[in-house]
Amino acid sequence: MPKSKLRLKIAVNICRALLALTLLLSGFLKANDPVGTGIKIDEYIAALGFDDAGGFPSVVVGIALAFVELALGAHIAVARHRRFTSMVAVGFMGVMTLVSVWIAIDNPVSDCGCFADAIVLTNMQTLLKNIVLLAAAVCIFRWYRLQPQMSAGWSWLVVLISMIASLLFAVRCLYMGPLIDFSPYKVGTNLTQAVLGATADDAAGSRLQFETKIIYRRGDETLELDADADDPDSTWEYVETRSTPVGTFNANQSNHHLDSGNFYIADPISDEDITADVLQQQGDVFLLILPDMENADQGSAGNINAAYDYALAHDIPFYCLTASDTAAQQRWTDYTGAEYEYYRSDRQVLQTMVRSNPGLILLTDGVIANKWTCTQIPLFEE
Repeated sequence: MPKSKLRLKIAVNICRALLALTLLLSGFLKANDPVGTGIKIDEYIAALGFDDAGGFPSVVVGIALAFVELALGAHIAVARHRRFTSMVAVGFMGVMTLVSVWIAIDNPVSDCGCFADAIVLTNMQTLLKNIVLLAAAVCIFRWYRLQPQMSAGWSWLVVLISMIASLLFAVRCLYMGPLIDFSPYKVGTNLTQAVLGATADDAAGSRLQFETKIIYRRGDETLELDADADDPDSTWEYVETRSTPVGTFNANQSNHHLDSGNFYIADPISDEDITADVLQQQGDVFLLILPDMENADQGSAGNINAAYDYALAHDIPFYCLTASDTAAQQRWTDYTGAEYEYYRSDRQVLQTMVRSNPGLILLTDGVIANKWTCTQIPLFEE
């Protein structure tokens, strides 16, 4: 074989390996965290000006995207249907590159979510990555015959197993949470130190104040009113009460995830920031995470109520953190018989803490000792 052709063959297969490994890694990390991928897709949908995906669950779109990436990566890795697979890779990377051009220019999301929480890239880094991968896809398409093929029988088997395994893995992670937790709230995290800083003195000076807005909607119009303002006329429909913290914690900003939203816990009566009081408690503390009560799974309510009873019997503090308004809180109480109090917190942070709605976290001396999705909450007395 001439040296020039040998060098070209090596270059083509380096491009093939780079593209296959990137797609397999990206697909695996999305399948590992389908709920987080769905949340990222919701961010894109909101950036495009849509309220939702027409009722179609974004998490299903996330699983489908993970499946496509894993299937395409497996096809490229074993060089199955070389010409067709390379053509699909060019189309796929072309679309992804166009999306990355948009987010690099308009900056509608803080990061692309390509690799979930495991590897966070800036939007410009995402664009550069996709340009390189698009060039690799074009290369393997142009010289697809230089890709060495596995035997047809074995390549078919490898691709089939990878596709079935990817779906089963994504469904497993949907119901049981990520197999590998890359979030800043994984088990073993010292939440007190991460949120409040290294010292109690730092935490004492980081109290938050809140600005409350009442949101109404009429057709395509949205109206935001201060909490003490008069209600609008009856043509306006109430949407939600939104409280945002004014100022930020003196937090450990070395963790890039913790600056995506302010972790705070606000007292339901006084609206006072009690974050430091909760996180600096010694011993065990339960945090029930309920980002959105309207869409929460009520099937775990019995185990949650049992956990609350266990906490009461053993003098363990129990806090339910939610971003839902008082009307949603009342409906949750009526449906589930909940007797615990509700404390306000940031929706985005709550969705990051546990990939489940609801979910339960156990803190021990401010460290995350364990956490459970709604399908895993145990009966603690047993």
